[in-house]
Amino acid sequence: MKNFTNPYFSYWTGLSQSDGSLKKHSCLKNNKSYEQITLEFEVKDKILVEKFQKITNSVFSRNLKIFQRAKGTWTCHIGAKKLLPIFDKLDIDLKDLPNPPR
Repeated sequence: MKNFTNPYFSYWTGLSQSDGSLKKHSCLKNNKSYEQITLEFEVKDKILVEKFQKITNSVFSRNLKIFQRAKGTWTCHIGAKKLLPIFDKLDIDLKDLPNPPR
């Protein structure tokens, strides 16, 4: 993981809190059930989704794919299961309305 004190991380966190949502999915793989947690970022502006994608790649070294939904919005997903402990450690709550670090 990279340095979380840079302004890109703060901007990413703000975008995630305002236009993102955490989703839990139950999945079946090799006849075993497991829970998958994803952060879904969805907006009408494709440029903003591309910026979110670029920052995610620079901060977390994760390349996201961008999709356009039938309703005309743009979205991308990131697996959040390993990121949640980092956010808990930094006292950032992505499960609720914007709560900046204390």
